Amino acid sequence: MAKSRLSNALVPSMIALAITVGWSVFAYPADGFLRTLAFLIAVLGGGIVLIRRTSTRLEDPSLLKLQFVFLGKIALLLLLSFSWDHTLRNERAVLQGDQERYYHQAVDVGRAGLTPSAIARIIQNINYPGIIYIYGAVLRVFGENVFCVALFNGLATLVTVLLLARLCYRLKPDRGRHDWLIGLSMLLPDIIACDVMTSRDTLAMSLLSIAVLLVALQLLDPSPQSWIPPLLVAASLVALAAVRTTALIPAVASIIVLLLKYRARMRMATVVAAVVIAVAFLMVAPGLSHSLGGYKMTYMQILSVTVVNPDGRLINGFTWSDRSIGRLLVPRSLPHAILLSIPRMMAYLIVPLPRVKIDGQALLAGDWMMIQEILAASSSVLYLALFPLALVALYRSIAKKDSTLALVAPFWLTFITIASGTAILQARYRVMALPFLCGCIWLGRAGSRRQIAVAYGVWTAMLGAAVSAAVLYKYILV
Repeated sequence: MAKSRLSNALVPSMIALAITVGWSVFAYPADGFLRTLAFLIAVLGGGIVLIRRTSTRLEDPSLLKLQFVFLGKIALLLLLSFSWDHTLRNERAVLQGDQERYYHQAVDVGRAGLTPSAIARIIQNINYPGIIYIYGAVLRVFGENVFCVALFNGLATLVTVLLLARLCYRLKPDRGRHDWLIGLSMLLPDIIACDVMTSRDTLAMSLLSIAVLLVALQLLDPSPQSWIPPLLVAASLVALAAVRTTALIPAVASIIVLLLKYRARMRMATVVAAVVIAVAFLMVAPGLSHSLGGYKMTYMQILSVTVVNPDGRLINGFTWSDRSIGRLLVPRSLPHAILLSIPRMMAYLIVPLPRVKIDGQALLAGDWMMIQEILAASSSVLYLALFPLALVALYRSIAKKDSTLALVAPFWLTFITIASGTAILQARYRVMALPFLCGCIWLGRAGSRRQIAVAYGVWTAMLGAAVSAAVLYKYILV
């Protein structure tokens, strides 16, 4: 037993040391090398400690396997960061996409002092400037290089996954030997791609998930509560408002549903006060983004411009294939957006499939765009294969009316918001819902064989109908 405990402590430490030495050899002399090195050591050590504490708290030694999963992920993030760094060093990269612009803007604003005036002077036009403040602070403190961004994102994702594991274990008290697999959600290719970059999507995912998961854990845990989780929820929601204000809609909606579902566990006055505060914050949140240097826009203006009546110049700025399905799914009115919500949810699980062009030479050369394409496509394959288990979780939650609603409701509220709240289908938008999706898939394993078989049958029929309709539209009804 003592030998096993020693092995569990020593082996991860040796792997962490190897990662640190390996990165140091190839990354030197990155800007702020010593600060980034210290950050790397802190992230590796802190991650191991968090995993070990979670394993002890949940009384499941199998969760210690996540030490190796986390260390492997950090090594992979650092490796992929070299490709991302090459992309950023390309002068044309500044104009290519949001993530590239955010990196350069975060560096510039970090140097200028991280103030609204710096945002206005350097960027001029940005909808939600919180991402610039967060990454600007990270780059200013830990070094102006891509590695500290990947480490920051990787640690935030780990915290999210460990909170998800705590909630999943609370919802399913009967332990199974494969329950620890919920921790593998940190390895989803979509999440890995976003964790490498200065990505708004990975920040929004972590902040939204942390806020909702903490509320769910507070409501489900009958033990005496402290003020720390509510403070963390408030901080997460404020940061989310600055990073992606519209993501507050599913966050606040999920929290309200949880408060109403478990109202019997709290005083009614507390429930009412929490709901009022949440709704009030949702209403004033656009003003917070504006005060930080972002656009001055209301939710209705955002929806009218980007969703139900998107600017034609925005739509025409993308490259569309003949009789594009993606363009067909762009809503033109509020009723149209509602009508398209289910097809768009399915599309978000499918994109970028089936049109994935793999260039072997570009992949071998470490081309970041090709790596992103492969990561997104492999994610879609996983979602198509496992989504029926999320349907099983939905059915069981409705039929049994049990506590699994704490994961099922946030997933569907977030996923519907993503599908209905964006004009252009882009795979990265779905990242916000992934922790909840993984939780639902994990819960769906508990379904009976018949329930799982029916779910896969229904899902296969839905996909078949969707493919048939797409083929009919693109190639037959010309």
